[in-house]
Amino acid sequence: MQKALSIKSLFFTYPQANKYIFENFSLDVYKNEFIAILGPNGCGKTTLAKLMTGILSPKKGEIFLLGRQISLLSRKQIARSVSYLYQTLPQNIPFKVKDIVLMGRYSHKNLMEEYNESDYDSAEHFIKLLDLAHYKEEYFDNLSGGEKRRVMLAQNLVQEPEILLLDEPEAYIDLSHKIEIYNFLNILHKDYGKTIIIISHDLNLAFKYCSRFLFLNSGKLINDCTSADNVTKSLIKECFNIDINIMDINNHPNIIY
Repeated sequence: MQKALSIKSLFFTYPQANKYIFENFSLDVYKNEFIAILGPNGCGKTTLAKLMTGILSPKKGEIFLLGRQISLLSRKQIARSVSYLYQTLPQNIPFKVKDIVLMGRYSHKNLMEEYNESDYDSAEHFIKLLDLAHYKEEYFDNLSGGEKRRVMLAQNLVQEPEILLLDEPEAYIDLSHKIEIYNFLNILHKDYGKTIIIISHDLNLAFKYCSRFLFLNSGKLINDCTSADNVTKSLIKECFNIDINIMDINNHPNIIY
């Protein structure tokens, strides 16, 4: 299988920190995988996502994006290959929804090149697909957290990346739109061959939709499960330090608190 992302012997720490967050960390992500990165707060999930997208740089080690060393790529080159939906939402953005979604086309434009009809059509397509048509003339700052999250996801999709990396895509979103987004991601994965990596705290949604599960704790990959059926009570205990029960519902394991 072809690799979408490859991390080799990575070391990373933040300035003035007294220890490494990641130490000799390696990971391969293959094309057309639907992966969930799971773990408690502060275990390194978001830091790992920022390393995967070139926002942060490792102290040692190498990261390859679609076979190319990420440190040698420009921001536009990275953006055409992988999009990143941030965990935190932008604030004080004086733009309308339609304009923010359209900004996702920036990585495909040359300096000073204007948006064309194809760009506008792409933005309109994803605005409709994510149930945002009635908000497109609304200012971003006037939206709820869940609505803002869908706008930023639409902007990511307009980039037309091969890899989608989403940090808690279900955050702030009501139940119906949460299911819609995961169904949509599943279509992108199965019908369009997109490689999707999500960071999630909703284990039950992850177990239903994803096909591989990376359990992270304290910067270490404690388990790499290629099936939700391999997730056990003891693994959840080791990763999250909580006792739970697991029940099979509609052929998918569900965590019972």
